[in-house]
Amino acid sequence: MRPIAGRGRAYPSGCGFEVAWDGERALLAIDDRGLRFLNEDGINLNPYFPEFRGLRQSVEPDWALIQGEMVVLSKGQLQREHLVRRLNATCVSDAAALGACP
Repeated sequence: MRPIAGRGRAYPSGCGFEVAWDGERALLAIDDRGLRFLNEDGINLNPYFPEFRGLRQSVEPDWALIQGEMVVLSKGQLQREHLVRRLNATCVSDAAALGACP
């Protein structure tokens, strides 16, 4: 899931770029077996983000694979500490309670 050199547009210096969001890379897989939300180490993130459960019913066709970087934005600003607090929650109820961004 890490960025690699590609054949896309090169800038005058010969380099490309990717924005450093300072988030957490994740993979969201939705299929007939349900929803699996994993970090780049393969750790199950489903218990930490219970609000994603509803995505299974929203996907057309019946499957999707979404890879990206999770970030928390509040008033247009990155809030890494909110994401870290959620990922460090000790149980599902803690994670759910931290779901609302202040």
